[in-house]
Amino acid sequence: MAWWTDDTLLPDPHGRGSRADKFIELLKLHEGKLAGQRFKLAKWQRRIVQRIYGDTADDGRRKVRTVFILLPRGNGKTTLCAGLGLLHLVGPEREAGGQVIVAASDREQASIAYNAAAGMIAQERELKTRTKVLPSYKTIQHGASRSVMRAISHEAYTKHGMSISCLIADEVHAWPKREMWDVLRGSMGKREEPLTIVITTAGCGTDNLAHELYDYAKKVADGSVIDETFLPIIFEADKDADWLDEDVWRALEPGTAHPMQR
Repeated sequence: MAWWTDDTLLPDPHGRGSRADKFIELLKLHEGKLAGQRFKLAKWQRRIVQRIYGDTADDGRRKVRTVFILLPRGNGKTTLCAGLGLLHLVGPEREAGGQVIVAASDREQASIAYNAAAGMIAQERELKTRTKVLPSYKTIQHGASRSVMRAISHEAYTKHGMSISCLIADEVHAWPKREMWDVLRGSMGKREEPLTIVITTAGCGTDNLAHELYDYAKKVADGSVIDETFLPIIFEADKDADWLDEDVWRALEPGTAHPMQR
């Protein structure tokens, strides 16, 4: 059983994990049958959030700096990305002058999580008064902290001077080349606690960024590489798993037991 589905105690010595999941659950879903209801995190989502943010060093800084999530379609990836983005823009993980970037291969894909975040803001009076949503620029501004959340695509990433505090890399299996990854990651060097969250579905081929990250994540997961800054979260079946076993299905499709949104 994976740690995101069991009941093992997760580290949270400074309470950052607890604050993160509580903030996300204050947000409201923006579409579907549950639109307008609070974002009730499923157990696996809550444990992932707590594991990312709760694991801190003695000085309170985050240990995890890169997260790799391989998740099948239809398991709430969009809403989770939006919630994590707002956590860094207006929530307890925000920082002065923060730059939260949602990056994808094309403008349409990059806009999905951004639109979800804007939809969440639109339902909360307090968030509406504290932020400015600029749809034409795919940007949300938080005035008090001078932070921004911005959706960018492969066509436009070089047009912005960036110092990214949180990078949400969406569907990296579809990125045509790794140049955008290198530029975006390189812009995080001056931040004290930069965080990269890669969240993607499976792709094809082995000569690409997604497979490189997947291969590294597998090595960290099986212990052949020791890297406490890298958190692998891989929803996939063992090669010898019985595809007729419903327990295997539920392990691979966690959203089937908690169908909140796409």
